[in-house]
Amino acid sequence: MRLRKAAIAAATLGAVVVALVGASSSNAGHSGYWFFQGYLERPDGTRTVHHAEPGCCSDSFVVRMNWESFTHEMNFIAIHNDGSWHGFSHPETDPDEEKRFPRSDYQRGGCQNPSSWAFYRPIYTNCHIRDYGTGGV
Repeated sequence: MRLRKAAIAAATLGAVVVALVGASSSNAGHSGYWFFQGYLERPDGTRTVHHAEPGCCSDSFVVRMNWESFTHEMNFIAIHNDGSWHGFSHPETDPDEEKRFPRSDYQRGGCQNPSSWAFYRPIYTNCHIRDYGTGGV
């Protein structure tokens, strides 16, 4: 009987751990340093990822992006408060870079594998956003 209770308790604990791990992994991009880690272009055709940095301490935010070097240029994305956006090209020779954006003009930032490079394979990309006042790379 004790063995059966122990097995039931272990199974219950295992189910709880699996549920917690599943919940945290679905939000893993938002709880770790990188908000996105993966291939751009994604299987659904998405070439751009972006994220809002709520900020607290400064008048700007920073987007950091890195990707496989010497493949092609990537774009930093900045989204205006009205929803329009700009892509700022970054050369393939420096595949780990930051770009600062003023909060007065932009509310979100992100990373893009530009469609002009669509003939290339998807590129593994890391993308991070932070308040300018919270330290560097």
